[in-house]
Amino acid sequence: MRKLVIDGVASAQVIGLGLVPKFHELGKQLFRDGDKLEFKFYARDILDDAADWKPLERRFDVLHLTNFLHIWNWDGQIKAVERLVRLVRPRAGSLLVGSGLGTTSDESFAKFWKEVGDRTGTGWEVRSEVKKMPATTQNEEQKWADPNMGIVSFEVEML
Repeated sequence: MRKLVIDGVASAQVIGLGLVPKFHELGKQLFRDGDKLEFKFYARDILDDAADWKPLERRFDVLHLTNFLHIWNWDGQIKAVERLVRLVRPRAGSLLVGSGLGTTSDESFAKFWKEVGDRTGTGWEVRSEVKKMPATTQNEEQKWADPNMGIVSFEVEML
């Protein structure tokens, strides 16, 4: 959120969503900018169907998702993105952009968004790129480490 504001987005136009509100408060203390930033923050678990999502539904033109989707398996990612689709305005040009750790190919990412579209009744143009990164010595022995691992950057636009 801070990066968006630094890049010129008015802080009053930025809304944060996170699982732990304490991290938002700690960030304001760490960066000493709580008195300068006007954005609202909503504490929600993206997978919680019982949470009050009404204030956020169909509200956004752009959602920025960084280091977010990779924390779930395929089914968890689908469920999270189904919720996110309900947060963007249902019109051509609405965007979901971001990046995260992954090993995905363009084909599997397009397949993912095809499934999301089928489940939500939406269509998506998918652009993604994987920038491979070498395994570091601290993670090369980890079970999750993969030689094709990299940073997946994406832009997904509603049709």
